[in-house]
Amino acid sequence: MKKLLLLLLFIPFVLFSQSLKENATIIKENVPKLYNVIKAKAVEQWGDDHNMVLFEINLQADAFMYVSKTVMQRKDFDNLIWAKAITTWSDDPSLIRKLMQDPDNPLLFIYERIDWNMVKFEYDQQMKAKSEY
Repeated sequence: MKKLLLLLLFIPFVLFSQSLKENATIIKENVPKLYNVIKAKAVEQWGDDHNMVLFEINLQADAFMYVSKTVMQRKDFDNLIWAKAITTWSDDPSLIRKLMQDPDNPLLFIYERIDWNMVKFEYDQQMKAKSEY
């Protein structure tokens, strides 16, 4: 019984004790401004729950890397669905629209507060639905 109890106490610790994953580390080292935006949003959302802050940073970093590497390199990439997803999941949609239209700095929007995990989810869902008809 004690072993079972110890195991049940150990599982949440293993699941939630984490470190900064590879994608988050890459962003932190190479695009610190983006990392700071992701981190600030995670801290605002989770406060002093450091495990959840770290979980959120890793989640958003993984989603951003997926969006930037996988989604945009698809041969069936749909710019309208992508732009709508980013605008929908941004904290300031009007600013995102403005930044996306700036020909001199078309990628400045990545430094804004965007829920990259939801952008990834929405884009994938919309593309799946689009391919069904």
